[in-house]
Formats: sequence, C-alpha cells, structure tokens
Amino acid sequence: MELPVTAQAVQFGLSALLGVGLGLVYDLLRALRRHAKKLTALLDAVFCLTVLCALLLLALYVGHGQLRVFMIPGVALGATAYFLTLSRLAVKLFEGFWQLLVLPWRLLFWLGKKIFGFFQKIAKKGVAFAKKSFNIKEKKRHGREEYPSAAKRRRKKRPKPRRRRRPG
Repeated sequence: MELPVTAQAVQFGLSALLGVGLGLVYDLLRALRRHAKKLTALLDAVFCLTVLCALLLLALYVGHGQLRVFMIPGVALGATAYFLTLSRLAVKLFEGFWQLLVLPWRLLFWLGKKIFGFFQKIAKKGVAFAKKSFNIKEKKRHGREEYPSAAKRRRKKRPKPRRRRRPG
C-alpha cells in the first residue's frame, strides 16, 4: 500500500517532534542524575524503556502499524535540533526544579541525621555507664580484683585421656 508524500511528510514531522520530546525527557533525567548519582543506571533504563515505548506508539498510531524507515532519522533529527538549541536552557530549568523538589528531603535527612547522632551519643554514654556498673558488681560478687572470665582463660586445659582399644 502506497502512502502519499504529504502523509509521509506529516509522519516525518511527527517523528521529529517525538525526537524533541525524547530530548526533553533525557534532559529531565540528566538533571536528576546530577543530584542522585547512584540512580544513573536506573534512570538510563527508564530512558531506554521510554524510547522503546515512544517508538512503538509512533509506529502503531502515526505509522498505522508500521515503523517506516524515514521515521528513525526524523526522531534523530528532532533530538539533534533540540540538543543544539534548547537543551542548555532546559537543563538549567530542570536542575532548578529538582533542587526545589529535593531541598525539603535534604533538610529532613539532615535533621534526622542530627537527631540520630544525638540519640547515639546518649546511648553510648548509657552503655558505658552500664558496663562500669556491671564491672563493679562483678568484682564485689566474686571478691577478687579480676573478672571470672579472665581467671577461666588462665586455667590450663588438661589433655583428655586416650581410650585403649580392646583386642578383638
């Protein structure tokens, strides 16, 4: 089935618009990746799945079930045009967006860290006090200056007697 040239031009234009949209998604994820470097592999996988789904939908709805050869260069051309023109501005906007979005979480994490450090200091002091109290009680209970565990370690182990075999 032949496709008129005007329909092919419309499909090419829509595929170029898809390239611009994929460029925007890439910059959005790139700005997030700069704030959360541990998520790089996950965000790359998300972008690859996005590209796959976008190309599938382009083929199904715009290409009427066919991914035409000129659609892939159209997507590449649209993405290239986007990266050469609007990408720098979009990255700055997306970085500001992620900073505003991440700022409350960073403050909350910082506050939690301070609270955890405070309780950790209290717990260390409590454990040290408990150890000191236990050691004093141990000494009083056994009536000597050394701990019972130290005395057990100093004892020499006796070798076990060997069993003799009975003649058989």
